Amino acid sequence: MEKRDLYNIEKINTRKTIFKEERPPENFYTLVVLALIQNSKNEILVQKRSKQKGGEFGLTSGHPKSGETSLSGIITEIKEELGVEAKPQELKLMYSERDDVNRCFYDLYYLKKDYEKENGNSIINSSNSIQRNSSNYLHGSREKGRHSGGNNDFILARNGRCQRGSTGLSGE
Repeated sequence: MEKRDLYNIEKINTRKTIFKEERPPENFYTLVVLALIQNSKNEILVQKRSKQKGGEFGLTSGHPKSGETSLSGIITEIKEELGVEAKPQELKLMYSERDDVNRCFYDLYYLKKDYEKENGNSIINSSNSIQRNSSNYLHGSREKGRHSGGNNDFILARNGRCQRGSTGLSGE
């Protein structure tokens, strides 16, 4: 079972852990990392969450596993959810906040990068319209119910307008 580190009110790792499904005890917090990913055309990648997580759109995010720092945690989340590599020097911590209601800290990272698949196709389509063709977007596979790339819906936000698309491999 996956564990998460617990932090005190000053965001110092207490070296105590809880299981993924548990709520942090009183006076302890977990860490949530998020990534705002923007390409050179100023498009922002937004994912559609799985039905188990409400099915709403949001940024690439998650909880670092026990032993991971905030930075290594967001690198892991980007790899797991999008199937792409991010380097520590490419990520910039934009914002950090403590949420006393949900007992967690939020660290928001910014990544400006044009990702490409091995065949040279851009992950984020360069045209003004979204094509529902999986060869233009992310690819990946599902292993043991964990998502690692494909079958994520997403929105590209540009100039205040959103366009829907899909990274699905299921012949949409």
